[in-house]
Amino acid sequence: MKVGTQRNEALWPTLRRSVANLIDSFDQISVERKKELAAFADLITSSTSEKITIIFVCTHNSRRSHVTMIWAHLAAYLFGRDKVSTYSGGTEVTAFNARAIAALDRVGFSIKVFAGENPKVEIGFGDHLPTLSCFSKRVGDETNPQEGYLAIMTCAHADANCPVLPRALHRFPLRYTDPGYADDTVQEASAYDQLVDQVGREMLYVFGLTT
Repeated sequence: MKVGTQRNEALWPTLRRSVANLIDSFDQISVERKKELAAFADLITSSTSEKITIIFVCTHNSRRSHVTMIWAHLAAYLFGRDKVSTYSGGTEVTAFNARAIAALDRVGFSIKVFAGENPKVEIGFGDHLPTLSCFSKRVGDETNPQEGYLAIMTCAHADANCPVLPRALHRFPLRYTDPGYADDTVQEASAYDQLVDQVGREMLYVFGLTT
């Protein structure tokens, strides 16, 4: 699994170091988890579509689905999967959680938060790379693909309560622990950092398998 040198060097230095550290820590992924991630990679590589669209889903579209969408977008870029586009959605609308945004900032993404109760958040990767726009929305929001997408369920609650998605090509569970359990405690930053690291490590592993 090798990241393209030119693409890697386009990242901001802190983010580039974070990516390198996460790739070096693939041995932290359990054997069972690697099987789940390999199954996700197979969905990507087996697609015959000209474009591959993925919607990451959690209940509030606030933490896990955004973090996974962002890391998957970056991993697809680094491993040359240029036909992949990533999106996120939920069963409810809230807002992109400020604690998750702060954790993404700590690993080297640039963040610009616009005003509002459900603000748009612009995620940057490098000076000359396109940014990614995020905000909380339902899965069926008009800004998301309406058919022919992979629905990746990042939490058990969303998987159980999300309505049937008849126009999705596949619905696949890839669950993460909600770091909200640590909100307003001394473990808060650590819980969000662990989520961002785990998701980054696993998305890099997945897209490394697709090359």
